[in-house]
Amino acid sequence: MPRLNLYSRFSLRRLLRHGRAEVRRSLQARTVALAVILTLAVAIVFSGVSITSVCASLLNQIMQQSRNDYSNMVQQTQTSLDAADVSSTVQVQQLVNDLASSLQSIGSPHDSIVISDIKTS
Repeated sequence: MPRLNLYSRFSLRRLLRHGRAEVRRSLQARTVALAVILTLAVAIVFSGVSITSVCASLLNQIMQQSRNDYSNMVQQTQTSLDAADVSSTVQVQQLVNDLASSLQSIGSPHDSIVISDIKTS
């Protein structure tokens, strides 16, 4: 009987040790998984913020460039109109057509709507 009792003690100790080791391994696995998930979440949020910031910056640059281009075209048109010798309606219409063609060649495809309005007026 003592022998059996001694054997069962060893078994119980061994079982407790294995149980503790499993809990420790499980805790380590959960900790590593949580760290990986948190790292991925931070990376996704950072990427989203970065992309939004870059898009906003590019949009501002494009808008500023468009404003500058528009301002330059208006100045060029005004200069051409001021320098033109227009004594007849035909000359005025020819000047407007020339200016509209010039603006259309350097403008975007959406400018053709505005330019066709200029030609008809």
